[in-house]
Amino acid sequence: LDYENKIIGIISLATVISVFSILLLKVEVIQNRFTETIKVLDDSDAMESSSAARLTSWEASYNIFLTSPIIGVSAGDINDKLNDEYIKMGKNSLALKSLNSHSQLFQTLSALGVLGLITLFVMFAFPFIYTHDLNKFYLIFVLILTLNFLTESILETQSGVIFLAFFNTLFWFLILPDSQL
Repeated sequence: LDYENKIIGIISLATVISVFSILLLKVEVIQNRFTETIKVLDDSDAMESSSAARLTSWEASYNIFLTSPIIGVSAGDINDKLNDEYIKMGKNSLALKSLNSHSQLFQTLSALGVLGLITLFVMFAFPFIYTHDLNKFYLIFVLILTLNFLTESILETQSGVIFLAFFNTLFWFLILPDSQL
């Protein structure tokens, strides 16, 4: 049984790598995005692409976090602080767009500090701790959401908050023991 699980894991990994490689080689949009990201990483003065803007916003958010690491600068002030940081970095076009952190983790960290980030993590960890059961669907939901948190400030929009609240509540009631209802 253990041998079969290893074979299934290797086949799954090979499949994911193959699909990614084929997409990278055959889909022009993905090729362009990948090439643009490499250029931005190699040259910090690269064009004002979305990748460059995202990296700049992460850097600005990190700089803001360093000014108040424990409690942050507050959720109400983060956008103003980001705009000030963009201007200080010489990225006036990003300040004019009032760009957010483009990462929920950086957004939470700079706005609410380490305490806010811990609270965000506890919100997802609590159902696993409470039920002592790793519900596979909820785990997949949390993993997908975490991956999206890396590159988007999901909780900065009403639709993101509603999406999270709905599905988090749905999964909570699905994994809650029947005796607790």
